[in-house]
Amino acid sequence: MKQVVVVSKVGGVFYTRALATKNSKVGEQGETEGIVKHLLKRDDIQVVYFGQWRGDIPDGMIYIESSIDGLDEYSLAAEQQRHWDLDIQNIQPYSPLAYINIAGYASTLSMIKNPNAANIQVVGIRYCAPALNVMQQLKIPRIVINNDPRNYPQDGEMSFNWDWTRPRALLSQRAAEWSKVIQNKKYAIREVYAAAENWCEYIREEPINDIPCACIAHAHIGDGCKELGRDIAFAHILAPRSDIKELVDEGFVIHGEGWKCFCNYDPSYMLGSIRPNEVSRLLAHARTCPAVAAGNEFYTSKLRTCLAQGALPLFYGRGEPYTFDCLGKYLPLDHELRIAMPGDLLKAVRYLDKHEQERRNLIDELWRISSPDFSLLDKCIDDIIDGRDMETESWWKDYGGYR
Repeated sequence: MKQVVVVSKVGGVFYTRALATKNSKVGEQGETEGIVKHLLKRDDIQVVYFGQWRGDIPDGMIYIESSIDGLDEYSLAAEQQRHWDLDIQNIQPYSPLAYINIAGYASTLSMIKNPNAANIQVVGIRYCAPALNVMQQLKIPRIVINNDPRNYPQDGEMSFNWDWTRPRALLSQRAAEWSKVIQNKKYAIREVYAAAENWCEYIREEPINDIPCACIAHAHIGDGCKELGRDIAFAHILAPRSDIKELVDEGFVIHGEGWKCFCNYDPSYMLGSIRPNEVSRLLAHARTCPAVAAGNEFYTSKLRTCLAQGALPLFYGRGEPYTFDCLGKYLPLDHELRIAMPGDLLKAVRYLDKHEQERRNLIDELWRISSPDFSLLDKCIDDIIDGRDMETESWWKDYGGYR
């Protein structure tokens, strides 16, 4: 009999990539879909998706919709509990072994009846609380996969006797250890690099490549990420002004949110956000695209997003803060095509204008070495099936978590 694994995009509604292209803001979606499709290929587990799913249901996946109709910030605790009871009735017969939580919006509290008597956001009530309740009531270990520096779980419930909501593993896009106080309780946090940035499913498209460079990136300078150092990184890339003017004359634009917070904001070519399907279209036109880390030492899916459309990402940095691919996993830190100082962007673009075959070869090589690698996630699931103790030092070393 197959073991059951529950999967949720906690903190929001999940949209399949086909449906997400019609929306302007859906957050991370591709990694979730890639994870689900990978897990469905395993013949030893049954995948149950719990939450809110929009789009076609993959063959073999069981979808259990969370009970949230009518719940909002004015709902009473008793009403929330009635919905929770329905969720338990629907999931309990499957006796799930593990809860794979793809991290979304990080709510601080989701229980309406909480010890702080705090008012709860709708997103917490509708898109976080149902999952936390299932974890706690059915005592299912929470395995967190994080794809965004803003989404580390900070659920106050884990400090209010809901210990099963405490992540038992944290598979991430960087390796780091740090601490955080959550509702007056201090947690040691260890995130383990799992190559999760490449778990999104991509199909390589036929490129157009009729402009030398374009930049698709949220500034992340003055928003919730508060990555102020990115201002310095982009100030180096987008200089000197004469270089950028030359590129702008040839079609260079920047699309993304938050650029009004950039020290050298220029609305003439910083044109705001675009829809996901427009991202692909613009990248297909570009031969190159600057790439800056979303957070220090944090890998992102931008590499394969660009490569799939035939645009070569130009990695920022040679080891300084916000270096893209800070470990030199994909491109050595001393590679001549890395951009770090004023003038490097135009220099790299002009070099590649003259060496088109080298650009294409590098795209092919980066695509190959960034192929999705689910080995750590699979090993984690295997160890759970085998009954490995999650409170040991060896588990902490292998998979991290909160403690």
